[in-house]
Amino acid sequence: MTNPDAISSRDAAMENVSPKSKRSFGEKAVFAINTAGFLVYLAWLMSGSQRIFYTQDGVLYLLPCLPFFFVYAFLLGRRRGPSETEDRHG
Repeated sequence: MTNPDAISSRDAAMENVSPKSKRSFGEKAVFAINTAGFLVYLAWLMSGSQRIFYTQDGVLYLLPCLPFFFVYAFLLGRRRGPSETEDRHG
C-alpha cells in the first residue's frame, strides 16, 4: 500500500510543474502558413537555374527570407503569463 503523504506531495509537485505552452489556434495557423510559405520559397530558390551565391544580385533573392525569420522570432519569443513587473505593482 502506498503512503498517503507521498501521494499528496507528488500531487503538489505535479501542480507546480508548468504545462507545455499552449498556443492559440491563430498562432498555430500563422506558424503553419509561415512554414509553408518559407518551404515553398526555398523550393523555388532551389529549382531556379541561377547560381545566386555567385552573383552580386543573388542577395536580392535571399532578402525575402528575412520576414519569415521575423515571424518565427515573434511567435517563439513571446512570453506567456503576466510579467514580473505586473506582479509587483498589481
